[in-house]
Amino acid sequence: MPQPEAVGAFGYDFRQVVEMIREANALLDEAGLSLDSDPRRVAKSGAAQDAAQLAAIEIAATGAASPRAEAPTTSPGATP
Repeated sequence: MPQPEAVGAFGYDFRQVVEMIREANALLDEAGLSLDSDPRRVAKSGAAQDAAQLAAIEIAATGAASPRAEAPTTSPGATP
């Protein structure tokens, strides 16, 4: 059964459910929480997903790939 049909059978709107899941995942990622029920991070067997996939998720969640702001530099002998 397609997911939209299964969700609809319980009286939910599929698009609203997708948005709720997206918001919940974003909130968990921002908090640095990893649930063992999260298929983005844990396989059905309970084992961690492969390292490359986990790294991609962490980079997306934390912005680790974003350029860092450079600290202002001062010339030697200059007063800050």
